[in-house]
This record gives sequence, C-alpha cells and structure tokens, in this order.
Amino acid sequence: MGKRTNEWLKVRREWVRENPPDHQGYYLCGICGLPVHFSDMEVDHVVGRLGRNLVDKENLQPTHMLCNRRKGSKKLKPKVSLTEYALRRTLDL
Repeated sequence: MGKRTNEWLKVRREWVRENPPDHQGYYLCGICGLPVHFSDMEVDHVVGRLGRNLVDKENLQPTHMLCNRRKGSKKLKPKVSLTEYALRRTLDL
C-alpha cells in the first residue's frame, strides 16, 4: 500500500473511533438520511478527495455503499450533520 492509502486508512479508523454507531450498530447515511449498519457503511468525503481533504475528518460522513457510488465526486450538502448525528446518538433515536 502507498503512503496516501495508509494515511487514509488511519484517518478512517480514527473517524470511526471518534464517531461510533448507535447502540444497535447504526449510523445515519449523510447522503440519503436513512440508517446504515456499521457493517455496510462506507466513509465518504463530502468534498472530493483533493489534497488535504483526504485526511480532514470534518470532511467525512457515513454513507450506504450505493449512495456513495451514486454520488461519485459530486459535492452534495450532507443530509445529516455530525452535530445532528451526535445528538441522535446521545438520545438513542
């Protein structure tokens, strides 16, 4: 693996550790807003992977694999902000 790949995997692991799923193992997809189980979740770049965006944890969101593939490199406003996600996780919604 290349240096950038290793760096991305490290950032992804840190993001998952800092943003754990709810008590049932679900996140909210940042693209469609529906629940996505941890085992099916991908970490998406809100703004495409350019330069420092690759390792900026504020630029990441959980998504369904299909939502992420459909989005591609387009920039879409996240349906679920990290703040809303944290609140929902705290309230167990």
